Parts: sequence; C-alpha cells; structure tokens
Amino acid sequence: MTHKPETEVGSAPEATLLLARRITAAQAARRTRAIEAARHLAEEGGYAAVNMTDVALRAGFGRATLYRYFASKDHLLAEVTARWGAEIIADLRARPPRGATAVERVAGVFGRVFQVAREKSRLTEAAVAAALSSDPSAVASWQSSTALVEGYLDSAFGGEPFPQREAAGRVLGYVFLSALILMTSGRVSAEDAVAQLATAVQLMLGERGRATSHRSRPKARGK
Repeated sequence: MTHKPETEVGSAPEATLLLARRITAAQAARRTRAIEAARHLAEEGGYAAVNMTDVALRAGFGRATLYRYFASKDHLLAEVTARWGAEIIADLRARPPRGATAVERVAGVFGRVFQVAREKSRLTEAAVAAALSSDPSAVASWQSSTALVEGYLDSAFGGEPFPQREAAGRVLGYVFLSALILMTSGRVSAEDAVAQLATAVQLMLGERGRATSHRSRPKARGK
C-alpha cells in the first residue's frame, strides 16, 4: 500500500523530504517522534536495527500510523539523514571553516563532516545503506545527500563565487557518497576521504584553485 508523504509544518526546507500536503501540529509532532526514534535505533545498531515495528513502539504509536507518514524504512531513514545533515550545516554556519583558499576551507568542512560521520559510525552506515537501497523511496536519500553537499559547499565558499556551483554540487555528491561508502566499509580512512574531496574541488577550480592553493601552502622544512 502506497502512502503519500506529508508536509511537516514549520520545519526547515533542508530538513524535510518529499513534501506533498500540510499536516496538523499534532501530526507533525508524531512524525518528528518517529524520525527521532529511527535515529536512536540507527545509532544503536545501524541499518539492520531500524524496522518499522520497533520505530512505532519507541515513538509511542502503531505501525499503521507510522505508515501514514513514511512509505518505507528507507524513506524514514532519508528523513533522518536530512535532519542530521541540517544539524551539521547549522554548526558549520555557526563556526565557519578557516583557510586561505577555497580548497583549504572545503577540506576543513569535509574534515568536520567525516569526523562526525566516524563518531556516529552506526548512523552513517544506516544513512549509506538507505541511499543505496533499491526501494523507490531511497531516491529521497540520494536527493538528500546532494542537497547536503551543496550546503557543505556553501559553508566553505560563503559569498565567494564558485563557477558552476550547482553542477559542482552534483559531482561532489557522487564523490561524497563514494567516500562515505569506502570509509564505512573500512577501505579508506576519513583523512583519505577528505583528501579526495579536496582534490575534486581543486580540479573543479582549475588553474585558479591550484595556483591559489600552492601559494598558500607553506614549504616543507629541509626541502
């Protein structure tokens, strides 16, 4: 049975996915409780620990009510990912990254993002699994990760012009998700993941990015 997702009244645009129609404050509160319950379960046991029955029990209502707001587990986890990312972006805006060049600031931003992801490894695992799911609602997870990357870039660049920002955000969304997959599977370190993202931004900036980056980089001693 397919259920239409509903709008959460008063939520931030980056924190809600697949909006369709308005709901009451009481319904919005139930929806929020479900998202928080799913997040806690994911933090405790990763993707496998999140199921609609346990989410409903922890949120304090029945499965039928839960399915009024979320079409599937992956739709629910997409919302969890969006809200978590919005929290990270808010922190980045409150404490902007430092760096003499755009590449350095991007590296700083993603360094903080991957540090949080590493600290919340189970939650990261759940977010990545939802994004890779074959369930139709997993499309929301992919759209969410792309929007979040654009938010991370805005934190790094601020008002500085960035050529083809929208296209760059999409490309970096691919790199970001790939890096998360590799990091959560233990194939690369968080430091390596950040370095690859910084390299991608440097390539996008072209000669301007490389020249600026080299000028700002201190020379190694003894060389």
